[in-house]
Amino acid sequence: MGYLYDTSFDPSNPSASLLISSDNGGIRGGFRINYVLSSGRQYILVVTTSQASLTGDFWILARGPALARLTSIASPPTSKQYCFLFLLMDETNIASIVLGVVAGFYSTIFLLCLSDVVHLNKEMTKMKHELEDLRNQSIIFNRSSFVDSSNKILLTRTNISGKLCLSYDEQRQILEYINFICNMAILLFGSYSIYVHGIGTHHGLAYRLFFFICKLCTIIASIWLNLHFKKGLPSDIFLYIWIDINCVVSIYRSLRQII
Repeated sequence: MGYLYDTSFDPSNPSASLLISSDNGGIRGGFRINYVLSSGRQYILVVTTSQASLTGDFWILARGPALARLTSIASPPTSKQYCFLFLLMDETNIASIVLGVVAGFYSTIFLLCLSDVVHLNKEMTKMKHELEDLRNQSIIFNRSSFVDSSNKILLTRTNISGKLCLSYDEQRQILEYINFICNMAILLFGSYSIYVHGIGTHHGLAYRLFFFICKLCTIIASIWLNLHFKKGLPSDIFLYIWIDINCVVSIYRSLRQII
């Protein structure tokens, strides 16, 4: 028969801190306990036999998305004890993690491509209007004004030579790529932590927190860039906020688990 205790076990009071017990319906040779274990806690499993002199091998089969460590407190001197811990990942958890990574990757790629298409469409419309304005206007260049403008252009090129000059679109694209890398890093570290250590674990929290801070910096830089060039707020700012809220919730759960 098997007894699962929370944190402590007192032989004088076996019912104290008892979570669940099982004798597998009286069937000899094994028992089955179904219980959801919390991350970061210590449990005690007590196994009893129907006969005092009964010996044999001892197996433990644990299923779940987390890692566990099994320590033998005491072994009977007359019997051999073999403790094997098998951790089998639930298929639903594997499918959810894989689908989450794939969906996050392709949704980010789709948003990047969509933003490029929308931007190119706006630029083409703007160029079309500018060409129509040039056709409707008669531009007369005087030789003197042409020489002056040429000198100004050469002077401007001389002033900006040797400096890093990036347009609004180039800077925006760089920030989007950085944001994409931060999203994928947070997603991968979070999925790996869930896969290996279970939901609510603080494993990998420092890495997720670092990329989350980088992500916040890229969002602030993106907002400043749009306001500096008078483009208004980014069109996908609400998506960024939604992703950041999820990151904050995940980090908050990890911190609460540590405390």
